[in-house]
Amino acid sequence: MLLVPFLLTTFAYYKRSLAMALLAAALVVVAGFVDKYDLIIEPQTAHISYSLGGWAGVGSIHYAPAPSQMEIAIGSVLAYAALLVLGVLLLPLKPGERPRTLYIFK
Repeated sequence: MLLVPFLLTTFAYYKRSLAMALLAAALVVVAGFVDKYDLIIEPQTAHISYSLGGWAGVGSIHYAPAPSQMEIAIGSVLAYAALLVLGVLLLPLKPGERPRTLYIFK
């Protein structure tokens, strides 16, 4: 699933398509949540149902993410947004435009 965003990003770069770049970013976020689900939630549900002999309904198991997991997810989205804004502010996006500098990088 992570191969698709890289391909979309490559096509977005060469075709200069903002929509494809945003779609690639959204797919990376979705892939992160799918990865968390596969690593955290799915093993917990399988372990409980097998330990009870298989007669317990898996639908009765509820999972709520810990605050630290929510902080990681929110922080990663905010870090991506901050890097996007920093790139838009510093990098030359139009032909003939010069790159800008920040005083902290001098």
